[in-house]
Amino acid sequence: GRPVVLEYFAPGNDLFRRQLGTRKALHEATRPDSASFVSVSVQPDTLLNRVLFEEGAVPGRKIIAAEGTEDPIAEAYNVTRVPTRFLIGADGRLVERYEGTAFLALQEDLAALVDGTLPKDGI
Repeated sequence: GRPVVLEYFAPGNDLFRRQLGTRKALHEATRPDSASFVSVSVQPDTLLNRVLFEEGAVPGRKIIAAEGTEDPIAEAYNVTRVPTRFLIGADGRLVERYEGTAFLALQEDLAALVDGTLPKDGI
């Protein structure tokens, strides 16, 4: 396995929209064999999601949570606000949760995890 960046978002969220460029750069700077990116939209409106996905603004795998934050895929990670991101290790264990503006910490932790310099007990 490989590490996973799991992201929950809403297409119309201002903070998420402002972070799109940085998020896309992180995806492009990460070797495809070193980490996977999965984005879960908690906006059930498929038209809004389709527009965002067609823009290519959200690289990686994409999922639409049909029931929003009450969807089982959002409830499983206790997501109540967006954007919320998780870093999951190659062993499937949760490394850390990042809410809102904590994007820089995610970037640093992902780099350390991929480089093997992240402490074994996580953050």
